[in-house]
Amino acid sequence: MWGIPALPYVLMGVNMNILKKKERKINKLTKKALKDKFTSNPAKGLNYLKDLQAGSLFEIPLIKMKGILIECETNAKVIIIESRNNKDNSLGKKVIAADTEVKLI
Repeated sequence: MWGIPALPYVLMGVNMNILKKKERKINKLTKKALKDKFTSNPAKGLNYLKDLQAGSLFEIPLIKMKGILIECETNAKVIIIESRNNKDNSLGKKVIAADTEVKLI
């Protein structure tokens, strides 16, 4: 009678070892993922705005805008000189993401 309750504890011990092994594998994968960090490349024929030099003339092909890069740190300060819709609010000095894909003109 005393031997029967001990059986589930033995099974739990086996399951706990399996769970510990899986947890170690997960921890190892997460540490590796944090070391290897995600990197991306621009589409063929395009550059990131952060890779251009100040004063470069560029075009954003998706929204048909042309501009000049003033400076680029975390975000890029640009002057939009031509736009598809040429409204007053879309032209002028703007701050856009440095990871914007642009075509160098």
